[in-house]
Amino acid sequence: MSKNQTCRFIFNDDFEYKDLEPVFPDILRYILKVNEHMQNPEDEEVREMFVELNMQDIVNNRKPEGYNRKGRFRLIFPIGAKEFNVKQFIPKGTDIKVVGTTIGDFLSTANIKFEMKQGYSISIIPGSEEAFTIMDHNSEVNFDELHDFGKVLRANIKIKKPVKNKRFGYITNGEFHEITVEGESVSRSIEIVDDIAFGYM
Repeated sequence: MSKNQTCRFIFNDDFEYKDLEPVFPDILRYILKVNEHMQNPEDEEVREMFVELNMQDIVNNRKPEGYNRKGRFRLIFPIGAKEFNVKQFIPKGTDIKVVGTTIGDFLSTANIKFEMKQGYSISIIPGSEEAFTIMDHNSEVNFDELHDFGKVLRANIKIKKPVKNKRFGYITNGEFHEITVEGESVSRSIEIVDDIAFGYM
């Protein structure tokens, strides 16, 4: 499981991508700076070209590319959602809370209304695909769905294809916690303070 933490910037229903025009260059340059990407003087032309390509989409009211290359932070615009996410993949350097606050200040200065949420991700341990289904508050959870930190995940787990000679459970904060499964289902409440991955070990 790749460790990541997420900061979500959720906009109002009347939000349009072109609303980001006055502030997006600052946000994108900031992400590049904390990633230490394209910061050398010889990189300036490439950096500004990358910013301009994103701005062409925003000016035309289209979803921009953001920044989804390998680095400490990625700037992601989900399809079909009026928001963007900053995900931290390398837990060193600038903390995601600092990044989130800084980007929030950029948006506030541009008078863009938003709600900021820290989040965690639910994923699946490789090799466990098709083995079970998780229900959160009795509604199905997609493994890439984001939730709030500190939320209690009421995981109702239905085992579809048991994996022999392996332990079922979850990984959080780098530790595996086994869950005893009796029959075809198990229910467990877990307070989430970190990303979590369910499956077999």
